[in-house]
Amino acid sequence: MRYSFKKTENFLQKHIRITKQSGTGELVCTHWHSYYEWVEIMDGTADMMVGKKSFSVKSGDIVFIDSGMLHRLTATDECSIRGVVVPVLGRDAFVLPDIFHSPEDNPVIHNDRYLHTIIDLMTEEYELPDYDYKDEAIYAYTNLLSIVTGRTLQSTEMGKRKENPVLRRAVIYMHENFNRDISVNDVADSVNLSKYYFLHLFKESMGQTPMNYLKKIRLNNAVEMIEKSEYSITDIASKCGFSSVNYFDRVFKEYTNTTPFQYKKLIQFT
Repeated sequence: MRYSFKKTENFLQKHIRITKQSGTGELVCTHWHSYYEWVEIMDGTADMMVGKKSFSVKSGDIVFIDSGMLHRLTATDECSIRGVVVPVLGRDAFVLPDIFHSPEDNPVIHNDRYLHTIIDLMTEEYELPDYDYKDEAIYAYTNLLSIVTGRTLQSTEMGKRKENPVLRRAVIYMHENFNRDISVNDVADSVNLSKYYFLHLFKESMGQTPMNYLKKIRLNNAVEMIEKSEYSITDIASKCGFSSVNYFDRVFKEYTNTTPFQYKKLIQFT
């Protein structure tokens, strides 16, 4: 399946971006990005697609969208939303616990007054004129939002079934070695499991194969390098572990409906 691609803001040194939208119909077109995002339904109702599933959301709901997840929001009546988008500037930039979405996951958080309050405070800081320690305050609220979101999602069935220390080590191994030519055997060996048991365990818990998950890690890193570096597309493909430029081009287009080169040209003129 092909998806339309919507360019998101190149953050550079910004900590977050907060936007507000209202209306009916498609308020957020189908897209993905390498950022974390929280979509808060402030009024009305909507259908929210995250990954391969759709969820009915209403006023008071907050939807957490992990890095690399396709998503779209269509208002079913007059709807107002607020979006908080946080750049993933490295594994230690923010302290969001590892929440790995699969097609079965429900990313909707219902009526969490604490999270709404945090987003309100972040928005107040975001909308104020520049002053001393504004960035530090926003950064602190972002970390608090991340912590509370992680705790909330981990208290659900989604979080419980993924609190597997073996899988966590496997995922860390993939994050640390995505730029190398690693196989399922390599990842399974890193956690001392047989290939076939590891494949079964990973797919049962994560809803996808290890190699598909690794492909998304590589793709997310490639998007960040295109946006934030001067490397050529060939160099980026190599540095992100893609076996060839043609394969990189094919995977990139599968997810974004555009090529890496076209995307690089797009961000240069936005």
